[in-house]
Amino acid sequence: MVYPPTDGQRVTVLSIDGGGVQGIVPAVLLNFLEHQLKELERENGGNADDVRIADYFDVIGGTGTGSLLAAMLTKPSKQQPIRPQYDMSDIISSLKEISRDTFPDEEALSLVQRAVNLASGAFGLFTSTLRTFLDPQKNIWSIIDEFWERNWETDCRPVEVYNEKLRIKLGNTRLDETLSDVVIPAFCFDTSRPVVFSTSQAKKLHEKCNEDVTLTDAVLSSSATPTVFPFHSFKYLGRFGRFADGSIFANNPTLLSLTEGANLHGSGPNYNNHLVLSLGTIRRRAPPNDICALPSVIIDYISNKIWKGIRSRVLQYMYILFGDITEMYMTQMLPSQLHEGCLNYLRIQGFEPNNLVPSIVDGSESGFETLRRAANNIFKRPATVVDPNTGTHAEQNFTNEQALTYFAQQLHIERQRRLLNE
Repeated sequence: MVYPPTDGQRVTVLSIDGGGVQGIVPAVLLNFLEHQLKELERENGGNADDVRIADYFDVIGGTGTGSLLAAMLTKPSKQQPIRPQYDMSDIISSLKEISRDTFPDEEALSLVQRAVNLASGAFGLFTSTLRTFLDPQKNIWSIIDEFWERNWETDCRPVEVYNEKLRIKLGNTRLDETLSDVVIPAFCFDTSRPVVFSTSQAKKLHEKCNEDVTLTDAVLSSSATPTVFPFHSFKYLGRFGRFADGSIFANNPTLLSLTEGANLHGSGPNYNNHLVLSLGTIRRRAPPNDICALPSVIIDYISNKIWKGIRSRVLQYMYILFGDITEMYMTQMLPSQLHEGCLNYLRIQGFEPNNLVPSIVDGSESGFETLRRAANNIFKRPATVVDPNTGTHAEQNFTNEQALTYFAQQLHIERQRRLLNE
């Protein structure tokens, strides 16, 4: 279990980006971190088999697939309620299973099947939109609202499989029962406002209003990615609401997680006593700005079913923009370079290779293994830090593997300090 920061010197925070099937990338990074923590525990005569990531972090935030990782990391075991149920090998196996069953390889479909799916989706969108415009009772804002919602759910995959898998993995565990404080952002379309599901808020709801938020509902809400899953509806704060992907405003939930840690543990505006690990997925390269890149844009445009391709690209670049802004804030708030034996903030994210041709959004065996290889390649790359003045990524004189190894040492020292002071 996580001992309170008052028994140590640091507030420890883990943040995990959203990214669909790309959630395997931070999972591989966390698997390496868990291995390092086990080695350190073994060297100090402890029980390495009992090491869990949740033991080392006060707050774990996640968006989309990151919310699923956060939930599985902090879910208590039925046999030992004070211990996490899953280690990273369990979580990676679960991600593979969920991805395979929820996001089958579209390329495996026949040409006729894909043509029928495209034609039926386009016809349904056209007819429903036409009916909306011809209705004299609707004003322009209701037309825009309906058009947006209809486009959101066009080409959506059936959520039943994903829902069933989550309920198997998470059961009926409530958000207020997690072993570390969890932060999961989502967006409520009924109020047009962001919502942050958290362990601390869930505890208040359970005690004062006898209202429960399950981990499954929180993860389904944060995972309702545009054009992938439909809205998730459930009762929250006394009424039913429709919730969507937290990536709309917090694909990188580091700031939300850091704020939660500060609020819970009274660190105030001084974040120098924080240890923050932020894990991204595969960052797509910036949009092309020259005519030489036009053929690849056209190919991508056609291969992604035209309109669906436009929407996915817009969302991808929107996530890049929001992520860059978060990184710029973080580098100004926390020391992000290895200096005088301290690395307060570490952000690790892969960059899409130029030769990464296979799709990285399906859950096929080949797609999953492609992502796993991409994640393993991240370790040998130089660690980067964002220049807050220019937003560019500057390479450091140490690799991501070295940085994560050193970060594990800091986490181990902090946990040992807390165990000694309990």
